[in-house]
Amino acid sequence: MNSSPQNQPTLVVFTLGPQRESRRRQLLPENLHRIEDCLHQACFDAALAAGKAADCRLEVSSPLKLVLPPGITYRQQKGRDFGSRLEDALDGAFAETDGNVILVGSDTPDLEEAHLRDTLRALERDPDSVVIGPSRDGGFYLLAASRPLKSSLSAVHWRSRDTLESLKRALCQQGRSIILLQPLSDLDQRADLEQWLSMALRAAVGAKTWWSVRGYRLIRLLTRLLAAGRRPEQRPAFVELRRLRSRSNLLRGPPAMTLLPPI
Repeated sequence: MNSSPQNQPTLVVFTLGPQRESRRRQLLPENLHRIEDCLHQACFDAALAAGKAADCRLEVSSPLKLVLPPGITYRQQKGRDFGSRLEDALDGAFAETDGNVILVGSDTPDLEEAHLRDTLRALERDPDSVVIGPSRDGGFYLLAASRPLKSSLSAVHWRSRDTLESLKRALCQQGRSIILLQPLSDLDQRADLEQWLSMALRAAVGAKTWWSVRGYRLIRLLTRLLAAGRRPEQRPAFVELRRLRSRSNLLRGPPAMTLLPPI
């Protein structure tokens, strides 16, 4: 998709940052927090890689400044609550471009270039619509539009199981039509991670997704760690965890933005 810089679509990755996401969600036991940091870093990198592949201008919205590759814009999150911070991130992106704006989180590992391209095609067909990627827990993983949403977001019940329905009602009240993408799962709790891993390991074999090319090793490590943790024999499980941790290069030093090719 070719576009001038001013009309280039923008992907905003809305995040606390990989390490803060890890501490908030605690998908793994505390003694494995460095592996969880790697998981959230990988999800973050995968979202940026999808945006780059879809020819988007890249922005990251987070409370604290992150170390980012060249060419990615950082925008500090501002606002008293989640809704106002998300609104500010969208408004800031629209102020920088005449193109479409797509906002995603950093906790949806199955988000790929194809979802972003489907979003952009939908907005080309109907510029007045709003595209939503619903998550399976009642929220959403993607929100996109060709023009600012403004007051449409002020009545939404954020961070609840009713968020998606509340968002749809608010948009309809403002006369905005809605296009839904396929549902995807985000990683909010341990059960989400286990369910995703059960599918990801099989899907990664022979595929050409970001995870199969760059994250396959991490998927295998997480699968083995969770399997070891579920064993009834506590001592063998502990030995397995220690053995995997000692062999993994993923644990040597804090995670860094090395998974995304330079822009």
